[in-house]
Amino acid sequence: MSPARLHRPRILTALALIANIWGCESAPASRPAEDAGPGLDAPPEADGGDKVLHVLWTIHVEGDSQGMQAGSPECLGPGYQGGGRFEGDLAGLEELAREAEGHVDTNGGHPKLHISPAGEFFETELDATYGGKVFRTFDWLALGHELGIQGHAIEYSGMPYCWPHRSDTPQGVEKKLVDAHGFAERWFNQGRKVNRGLTFTPGVKLDVGIFGDDRAATEAYLDHVGYRLGYRIAFEDWDGCIEDSPTGGASAPQYLYRADYGDGVTMYKICFQGAPTSECPVPYPRCETDVQAVARLDETLAALKADPDSSRLYYFAFATHSASFASPYDPARGEPAGTLAVLRRIDELVAAGERVEFVAPRELAARAIRGETTLGPLYFMALHIEPAIGGLTESEVLAQLYPGVRELLAHADGYGMKLTLMFGAPWGDYLRSDAQRSAELDGWLQRGHEIAAHHHAVCHRGWDGYSPLPQDQAEALRAQCWPQLPVSYAGSLDDLVAEVRKLDPFVRSGCMNEDGKWSELPGPIVYGTCSGYANFGTPGTGLKDGEATKALNEFVSVGWANGIERRWLTHAQTFTSETAAAALGVYAAADTVEVLGFIVHPSTVTEEVPALREVMDHLHARDPTGVRSLTVADAVRLGVLPEEQVVPPP
Repeated sequence: MSPARLHRPRILTALALIANIWGCESAPASRPAEDAGPGLDAPPEADGGDKVLHVLWTIHVEGDSQGMQAGSPECLGPGYQGGGRFEGDLAGLEELAREAEGHVDTNGGHPKLHISPAGEFFETELDATYGGKVFRTFDWLALGHELGIQGHAIEYSGMPYCWPHRSDTPQGVEKKLVDAHGFAERWFNQGRKVNRGLTFTPGVKLDVGIFGDDRAATEAYLDHVGYRLGYRIAFEDWDGCIEDSPTGGASAPQYLYRADYGDGVTMYKICFQGAPTSECPVPYPRCETDVQAVARLDETLAALKADPDSSRLYYFAFATHSASFASPYDPARGEPAGTLAVLRRIDELVAAGERVEFVAPRELAARAIRGETTLGPLYFMALHIEPAIGGLTESEVLAQLYPGVRELLAHADGYGMKLTLMFGAPWGDYLRSDAQRSAELDGWLQRGHEIAAHHHAVCHRGWDGYSPLPQDQAEALRAQCWPQLPVSYAGSLDDLVAEVRKLDPFVRSGCMNEDGKWSELPGPIVYGTCSGYANFGTPGTGLKDGEATKALNEFVSVGWANGIERRWLTHAQTFTSETAAAALGVYAAADTVEVLGFIVHPSTVTEEVPALREVMDHLHARDPTGVRSLTVADAVRLGVLPEEQVVPPP
């Protein structure tokens, strides 16, 4: 992406004002409260809406190689892989988890760690010889902790255990995040993806030179790269939150806000002063002593209690490096002293009756999203961009659907809405083989639309030729289902995903014709919209396509298919003005904490394109800026809905 296309955030929505917060002694005075912008509605708390101080704790698992320069042939040796830094980071992480079990919030909950490793920590964990250790003591996901990635100043050389410092260019900065994300995406534990792909630590402090020390440009670039990879929350040092620190000087974070860059990219910003420690180097503006951290905690609570606006989401965030808690460590010195001082003060506040709650980043973002506006429920819109239509040639299908795709995208962009574009296999080559179409696709991605997969199974009239069955079995079954419409076998479902990933290498959502047959789900597609079940009422209740109520999602369905945990939403068909009106009737009656889904096939020879335009027009009247529009992946991952377990259809 070109730096010239990046801009300072155009709209910065304050979600939680924190006034009169200090950082280090060198920090400038905080901005006055009136500069923070209007507060937005937060969801009511269970006991009637009393103000709550949210506490977020991020653990930096550095694990990076020291001293290797870009292009260096030096690789990490057995000292890192078999023990050394990896084992030290892991031991410190486990010690922090044990420490967390000794503290509770007002609701009796323990701290929820945001675990943010650097790239080669992931590589080591994935290694058959040296890895497989991170979950040996704690099931981090079951305990409510969250894992993301950390954009430390390293990139993968392409050789095993070679992580030199990244080149000091925008491309080098992008590569370090892509490399870390690529390893994180391969990490599963007992069939569950460890990185839910929502929160990252960009590392602005490491990259300020790439645009001539322009921190705002660096932050924008990193946010754009992170957004492109699927991240929606930046949990970052204060100098990665320019709205909070507009001059680039040290400043404790004042509030959670949503940075809107005006081009479809938005990022929730959770910022902290630094890692509390008893030994602040001087001068070092990012440092926060244990005394200052406790004072910042107290002043945050005081600001919350003094604020007459009860809707604001106040939070206190801090960081700890896992290596600082590797044995042996001195609890009276350094980061252990700072971390323990903060935790002891939280214990005192809870004992005194103050309302404090430990949350993970995605929980805070979900509460912010639910409270941002009262204009109606959240919603997503998916386009089934067919892989094949019975009786039509591949070129005829592409020519018929592509104009409708472009028309609906232009309409959505005019309203700030996001679309989930579910492409069949032939579209990878069709869009990427032409320079103009490829550039257009890249523009869709940069504006925040999601690329997903779409598949027609063997007994669908328009089978796309891909199947989990061996070729002979697939073709024999096709001959039984549609003898008059033969289709040649094209490959496995993994082959299909490889074709779609020509459009976007990080495709993770789809509608794979899996309703009634979850065997049609390939490994990478972990979010879907075609489970065959309704997402309201009793979990696991079947509901046929064509029912308008299928638009309603009161929960996310969760189930295991082919040994991997999957998550589903549902959507209603809006193929005509009548079915669109019926689905919008469901939307009008829905609660603001529900998610509504709509689907069309973007064919310009049917009524479907005008029907979805009608849906967009109606939603735009309720949601003028498109703030409640989500992609399928975001609607699942952001945690705005509860989850319910389901089993495969009979």
